[in-house]
Amino acid sequence: MSLPHKITEAKILVIGSEVFTLPFKLIGIRRTLRLSPVPNKEEVNAIKRELEDLIEKKEKALVIVEEEYVEYFKDLMEESRYMIYPVFLILPGPSRIDIHDPKEYYLKKIRGVLGISIELG
Repeated sequence: MSLPHKITEAKILVIGSEVFTLPFKLIGIRRTLRLSPVPNKEEVNAIKRELEDLIEKKEKALVIVEEEYVEYFKDLMEESRYMIYPVFLILPGPSRIDIHDPKEYYLKKIRGVLGISIELG
């Protein structure tokens, strides 16, 4: 049995505030969708349409969503829940990072979503 995409071909999409998406861009993730701190209906609908299109085309394997914006995309996340792609990963934004030990929190999220354990140096 083979998967539709090799892991090395998997593409990542990041959705969140400018402060949240910037580090992902700096490490080489090309596709980010930014939202204002209090997004208006048009802004949310535009991103939802784009996300629906990406889900339909199966262009992204992993969609990282800033926790503050999850409520806007819950319906799409639920619809794609039993699909192989994309996998949604919800991460806290900069305003909530002080609540968690960031390193442990992200490692736990990765283990839960991907089912693998990784070590950070």
